[in-house]
Amino acid sequence: MILQFAARRKKTFASLMLALLYFEVIIPSYAIANVPSGTLPRRDTIQVAEKLPVPATVKSVRKISKAPFIGGPGQPESQAFHSVNNENMVDLFSGDFSYSIPLIDVDGYPLAIGYNSGISMEQEASWVGLGWNINPGAITRNMRGLPDDFDGNDTIQKIASVKENKTVGGTIGLGMEVFGLPNSKKDTTTKVGFGASLGISYNTYKGIGLETGLNASINAGAKGMGTFTSALSFTNSSRDGITVGSSLAYGMSREIVKENNIGGAASVSVGSALNTRAGMKDLTFSLGTRQYKTAEVNKRTVSKGWGSSFSSGISFAYPSFTPNITLPYTSSFISFVAKVGSETKGL
Repeated sequence: MILQFAARRKKTFASLMLALLYFEVIIPSYAIANVPSGTLPRRDTIQVAEKLPVPATVKSVRKISKAPFIGGPGQPESQAFHSVNNENMVDLFSGDFSYSIPLIDVDGYPLAIGYNSGISMEQEASWVGLGWNINPGAITRNMRGLPDDFDGNDTIQKIASVKENKTVGGTIGLGMEVFGLPNSKKDTTTKVGFGASLGISYNTYKGIGLETGLNASINAGAKGMGTFTSALSFTNSSRDGITVGSSLAYGMSREIVKENNIGGAASVSVGSALNTRAGMKDLTFSLGTRQYKTAEVNKRTVSKGWGSSFSSGISFAYPSFTPNITLPYTSSFISFVAKVGSETKGL
């Protein structure tokens, strides 16, 4: 029925659709064209006066830079500088508000008073109010080491106060030869010995320390070939950790003048030590010579002589470095060793 009605009223429907198109499209477009707006482009037909040229005596205003706010000049010595620009008034991360008010211009350098809302509990008020700042920044001079105008004629005095490093202690040791095998036919000797020690010391820097040690040695040699000695030691210290040391030595003695009982001896040794904290500590070399003379006085054999020794070492305990300040040190070392022993049974 709707189709039949539309077929009979074709002209009426066409007139209604044309009127609807006219009221919906043509009339709104004409109305928008006569209202000033920036949403649609249009041609302005109103005549305006041309801009007057800027006189030569008037300075053009510098365009504000769109660079991000960096908080003042780039010198690291500036203190509490506040920029004149009002960009980034709200911190996007913390939400703190900041604002600046230009006051005066001193020879091209703007001076402004600024406000920052990020006030902490321990912050104190400045001379212009809490949160306000009028400090234009200051450049100060910091001296590191020698000043730039130092010409070498002045005297530089360095004073260092170092606490005295003193170590006092004592050690008790026990050593015994558990096996000895002399051979009178071949004129050879073989000895095996063990030892133990216990020590206590006090250092003004490190305090009280305990030290225990165990050692073993093998001595074998002949009268005409000399003597070889090999030793191995274990030391446990409360301050330095465990140290394992080993050494190898060779010694020889000869009679130089048999009639006068004058003889000589020489020895050479090499040793090394390994520590659990410092690693390989050192490698030592030593060489010694001795000349002696024996005589019988009141049925007792008395020996007199003189000798010399030379030792050298390579230390691995501390890496080499260049010290900044060299301080004079005075070191002294006093050691006393006493041994008491007896033979209970021998071959």
